[in-house]
Amino acid sequence: MGEDGRKMANVNILEKKNGKKTECKPTDSKKLIDRLPLVEPKPRATLPDLDKLEKKLETTIADAEEIEQDIKTIFHNLSSEEKERWLRNRYDSFSDEYDNYMEKTGHYRAIKKAIAGSVAGTDQGLIRFPILDLSVGTGMVLEYFLKAINKIYKKRGALHFVDKIRKPKKNELLVWANDLSPKMIEKAEERLKKLELKIIPQPSNNLIFTSISFRDYPHEHSELKNKFGTVFISQTFHVTPEKDALVKAIDWALAPGGVVVIVEEFQWRTSVHSNLCLRLIEAIATPLPHKADLIALFNKGGDTQLTYTKEARITIRIDHPTHEMSGFVLKKPGHKQESERVSIFSSLESVQKDY
Repeated sequence: MGEDGRKMANVNILEKKNGKKTECKPTDSKKLIDRLPLVEPKPRATLPDLDKLEKKLETTIADAEEIEQDIKTIFHNLSSEEKERWLRNRYDSFSDEYDNYMEKTGHYRAIKKAIAGSVAGTDQGLIRFPILDLSVGTGMVLEYFLKAINKIYKKRGALHFVDKIRKPKKNELLVWANDLSPKMIEKAEERLKKLELKIIPQPSNNLIFTSISFRDYPHEHSELKNKFGTVFISQTFHVTPEKDALVKAIDWALAPGGVVVIVEEFQWRTSVHSNLCLRLIEAIATPLPHKADLIALFNKGGDTQLTYTKEARITIRIDHPTHEMSGFVLKKPGHKQESERVSIFSSLESVQKDY
């Protein structure tokens, strides 16, 4: 651009001022540059400033740990109903970001692998219908489970039920999905009703969704005692203080010879500490230290003190060598005659080994 062009660019810039057009002269731009800034620049931070911030952070962390310990103490002194009310509110508030967190931290990846390995490691007839998920969450994990089961059914139509192999009746309830959090169960219903699997005919009138405490199931649905071929439960034991009560509810629901499929995290911890809900859940969690501890719970579970047998177990690393997700398949003993028959066969095997 020549000298004349530059002059034209400066002189012909117009702006409205008090409703009139005025020329913006070349000298105006210099005046703007010479003006003082509207905000004073911050003074340069020094090493003592960094030391002060470090001390502030240290104090904040110490205060947070003390507060979390107080939360833990108060929570465990609450009644069962109060604990559940608190957990219901926390998971309601966490429902919108739950899936994103589980994906981001690698939990869903590990859960999917643990489920696939558990289902593939069992006989097709072992996982039977109807199925009860006592803590379905957003429905993502139950979707993994149903898809894994769907793979082992070679033909469309007949399913393994508690009593026999047959085709589902019209509108027969095949899957019961429950969660303590109403907002979680809303998300689960929205997701699972879209599933198109050969084990669940479309439209999916074979699913039912409820939002009650696991401990209320025997009272709310007394007709369902010993009616389920499979109980599925994921990521629940570490946030359940009364673990024996959860085992008792599972045993109540399962038919003789039925299985419980459990997905549980060991060396449990949260990875994202900036989320308030996660910090609160972490504060009250009581994770099981060892995988054998979970199986031990089912060796004394139920009103009749039945002993469950381990049918399958698989462990998947999440994000650290000691941070793992495990899938378990535990079988409830059948009727008395079946238990006696198993005992006789075990004795015969023992005798044969001696020879």
